[in-house]
Amino acid sequence: MNCPKCNTVIGEKDLVCPNCKKVLRLQCPACGAITKNTVCEKCGSVIINKCYKCGKLNSAALEKCPKCGLNVNASIGLRESVIEEFAVLTIEITNFDDIKNAFKSDKIVEQFKKNLYTLIRKTAAQKKLRVQFLQDTFIIRFCKDYTFLESCKSALDFSIYVAQTVTEINKKLFDAKGVELKVQMAVQKRDVYSKPSEYKAGLNINVVYSSSGRSHLFNNTEVVVDSYIYQETKLEYPFQSLSAVYVKNQMVMFFELMLHQIIKPEQNKDDDFDINNVKLPKNVDYEPEEEEEEKHLINFSSLNCTFVKTRGENLLSEIQKIKSKDVTNPIISVRSSLRNSSLSLVDTENIKTVFEDYNVVRFSCPAQNKYSPYGLFKQMILSYRGYGELNVLLNSDLIEVLSQDSNIIDLFKMDISAKVHPEDLRYTYFESFTNFISALPDKTIFVIDDFDNVDEGSLEIIKYLCENRGFRNVGFIVSCNEQYSLHRKIYKLMTSPNYFEIEIRPSSNKNIVAENIKKIKDIQESFFFEKVLENTKGSRFYCRQALDYLADDNVLEEKKGKYQIAQDRMIVIPKDLNELLQKRLLHLQTKENAFELFGAMLLAGERLLFKDIHMLEIKDDAKIIKYLEESDFVKIIDGKEIVIKNYNLFRENFITVCDKEKLQTVSQMLLEKIYINEPVINNVKAQLLEFAKLKKEAFAQWHSLAMVASQIGDFCAYLNCTNKFLSLVDNVIDVQTDQTVEQVKMDVYAELASMLYKYYPDKILKFLQMLLTNLEHQKDDARIKEVANKLVQSCLISGNYNNALEYIGKIISRTQRSSFNPSDKNFNLNYFLVNMVTLEIYFNLGRLNECIELGDELFKHVNLKTVTTHILPEGFSEKQFEDAILDAVFFICASRVIQLKPDTIEVVQEFESRMHKPYSCFRLLVLIKEFFEGKDILPAMQTLVQQGLNDKYSDILFPVVQGLVSWRFGDWSNFGNYLHNAKLKAAALHLHQVEYFCDLMIGYAYQNLGDTKKTRQIFYNVLDLSEQKGIKNITYLSWILIAKLEFDSGNAQMAVNIVNNSILNMENDNNVSEFFAVMFKSLSAEIMLKTNSNIEQALFCAEQAFDTALKYKLNIYLPQIADMLLFIYNTVMSGQQSQEVVQSLNQKIEYVKNSMAQFIQPK
Repeated sequence: MNCPKCNTVIGEKDLVCPNCKKVLRLQCPACGAITKNTVCEKCGSVIINKCYKCGKLNSAALEKCPKCGLNVNASIGLRESVIEEFAVLTIEITNFDDIKNAFKSDKIVEQFKKNLYTLIRKTAAQKKLRVQFLQDTFIIRFCKDYTFLESCKSALDFSIYVAQTVTEINKKLFDAKGVELKVQMAVQKRDVYSKPSEYKAGLNINVVYSSSGRSHLFNNTEVVVDSYIYQETKLEYPFQSLSAVYVKNQMVMFFELMLHQIIKPEQNKDDDFDINNVKLPKNVDYEPEEEEEEKHLINFSSLNCTFVKTRGENLLSEIQKIKSKDVTNPIISVRSSLRNSSLSLVDTENIKTVFEDYNVVRFSCPAQNKYSPYGLFKQMILSYRGYGELNVLLNSDLIEVLSQDSNIIDLFKMDISAKVHPEDLRYTYFESFTNFISALPDKTIFVIDDFDNVDEGSLEIIKYLCENRGFRNVGFIVSCNEQYSLHRKIYKLMTSPNYFEIEIRPSSNKNIVAENIKKIKDIQESFFFEKVLENTKGSRFYCRQALDYLADDNVLEEKKGKYQIAQDRMIVIPKDLNELLQKRLLHLQTKENAFELFGAMLLAGERLLFKDIHMLEIKDDAKIIKYLEESDFVKIIDGKEIVIKNYNLFRENFITVCDKEKLQTVSQMLLEKIYINEPVINNVKAQLLEFAKLKKEAFAQWHSLAMVASQIGDFCAYLNCTNKFLSLVDNVIDVQTDQTVEQVKMDVYAELASMLYKYYPDKILKFLQMLLTNLEHQKDDARIKEVANKLVQSCLISGNYNNALEYIGKIISRTQRSSFNPSDKNFNLNYFLVNMVTLEIYFNLGRLNECIELGDELFKHVNLKTVTTHILPEGFSEKQFEDAILDAVFFICASRVIQLKPDTIEVVQEFESRMHKPYSCFRLLVLIKEFFEGKDILPAMQTLVQQGLNDKYSDILFPVVQGLVSWRFGDWSNFGNYLHNAKLKAAALHLHQVEYFCDLMIGYAYQNLGDTKKTRQIFYNVLDLSEQKGIKNITYLSWILIAKLEFDSGNAQMAVNIVNNSILNMENDNNVSEFFAVMFKSLSAEIMLKTNSNIEQALFCAEQAFDTALKYKLNIYLPQIADMLLFIYNTVMSGQQSQEVVQSLNQKIEYVKNSMAQFIQPK
């Protein structure tokens, strides 16, 4: 080929003649295509532009004209536009990958894109418009009209034409391959100065599915417009309001064009489906009970997170709403029952569509992670890098690719240095994982299925990251069962605006039919589908699996995306989801080697490579995997990798349904072909050895895992692996040695206790108890005291106060009794300290009189100002010992307040004056006492705020006092809010009694706001917890509140039974506060009075309540009790009574009035 100007020989790829510099071809700066035209034929971008200002020819790749400085993009816009501001239509095809998977050909997809581009370009050319096609998005500027209104109408008419065309294409696609295009169009206002990047919508336009279940014509097509377009065209086109979102740092309102009102239904009858026309038989017409709208919500100021309840079909829409809030690092927890599992039905591609500006990484959290040190974080690293665990295990060179952090590399190699102390290494790994998260270059969303299987070590790291804002641009979407609450594991999330918890409710069967109408249309009236719906009961997941089960068994067959009846025969469809999945697994046995291969895959991991599966040497493995994909068991990615769907569910059910011999055979095959020669220890290999009944080898593997976990500082993994190898220890003990199985276990229990005590004291309770029993047989008092001390601390943290009292008794009985006076020769500091701890146990058990007596005796001769310097225990800092003294004195003073001791205020103030410094919690205790005496405490509260709160108990008590003031004024919303703030602080300090008290008060607030359902749930939950832990005062208070709730709800007899049983229990309790006597007696009188059951008994109870309240200055309750008492007196007098009785009653009335006068106007 020669240059047309100088005739020099030029190459086929030369753009410019090397001799005369004549431009021969142009290269598009947008897509790289070569052309001879000034506009790219492939993507529609301008390549060469004549400057609008000076006329110089410039490449579009330049930012400004070199001659005059005019922006090149502005020059392009000015030259081709008639008006300066116009409408721009963007058309985005979001699921080309689905088309690719359906046709199994990149070439077909590229040709499809080209044909679609040609179609749109030809239509636009009729209006002399240029079409750009960049990043699967068509961009059309309607800049040839003479007004902005005409430009808007042209853009909308064009979008309607595209919608009609796409609908016709989708019908053909669905009939042929069972897929449809998803088209998202946006019409927005732009001007000639806008850059090409600014023609994108700036938001993710989520395809809208009608929440009512009515499918309009364009289930996969949506047109949205901004507020500028809407204002111009709202009188001529039908719109519905969407929501306002931030687009390019400004709030913009968007509206949806109602396509189904514009285009006649006759044009596509298959899509003209109305859920209201669905008529189901009564036995299958399941409609879940709609929960009452929560009108009486308390606006918790400390609660900045968001809780949502929705049906499964709306989950993606809810996630889209969260994304539209532009949260930097959202944490979304999706809670549901097993049957309502909905995140598993949300395709990863749909999540990528929502989070289009994020890197989306998805995997399942297997239950066996708890045996792997920091198992979840290892999975996060593997999944982010695109590897499966088996892939890295078989290719150790890949470990170096995972991370440059030597600690993380050592973790994957399971080669941990023994030179570093486990506790130090624990925090080193916290920092390593934090650095990994911080170093991620792109915004990333980790989508984790079955997060309730998370290992404790990884959860601690996530908690650490939450509390230290270490997530940066990383977010999470996690699914978990309905019993698992992530915010209860990490309290910090409740105060975080980026935490969202979505609770999935059952769908209606009608909605499920509507959602699947195209696929089930031909079987909708069949007996089989009726039986499926009968068992479905609103579970979209069950319905999907049941249809797959019928297809597995050749009862149904799928042709062109629609189910049809293949065989009309009897078949049992299990109602239980697990049984249904087991049936599906067992059906694989009808295809040679399919059951064994899929079982081996499930045991090996969720994400596997074809080449690794080939190592098993199973005949026709490729055909079996293809069959598994067609049966919706697995997903094949790029023809190289296999991802098992619903991994945990199928794995668990495979192990359940597989007989032991077959499980042994499959495990042995995996070991022999893959794992046996791999030196890196891992939990998969350990479990396979156990399934294969190679118990000695399994013991060694679990023991090695436990040792690595202990060295690395993941103490929960250490505990779990230890449990595993202890269960096998009798298989490895040499009968010739002196050691017995029990001796080995006791040595391990001692090691566990020393290592886990600091971090997970509540998890080692069982081991400590067994160890203590063994030591008692040996009569080793020193070690008994050591272990009992750890048991006491474990019980206090978990709130198990009954056991705590038992264990501290074992310590006291083995400690020499001594004087509590530090000046005495026989003063024993250990004896003093153990009695200090006893105060906390007495306080929480409700043994308040004993707490007061012991406390008075304990500190009678102690100078609290100097005690930390004179008798500082070994291992304590002065600050730690001061805190311990404060704890003990607080429990004594709080006991006096609850017991209504007459000298409470004086004693509390005396203790305050004796302390190292004037702690504000003592003044708050005095305010609580004065509040119940009916005094105005607001001035004192204001003074206290000005002076400042200076201890941990004040942070709890002050919102309690604020709540009491709100209670007095009937402000139940603020009352609940203040108590909720106190609850969070109490929970963080493991003050279970205070936490449960706050819970009861929150329930009481809901009761007064009219939400009895929530109230009942809270009251009975707290009652159950307080009875388990032996917290008597909370139990008594729960009984009072439940009795009142049941009585107000119309259950008078139940209320009477609760009151009578409570009074009987309290009569045998020497520590019960007179406060409870007043509450129960007044409630008894109220019940009997309103039920007209026994007026004399009501009078007796009311008089007792009044006298007790008067005696103990519970003045805040006196008006209510006095009114009831006067009413009873007048009721009795209204009957036929003797003169003496009338005179006596008048005297009593006078007494009550005088007492109340003194209360209202004290002298």
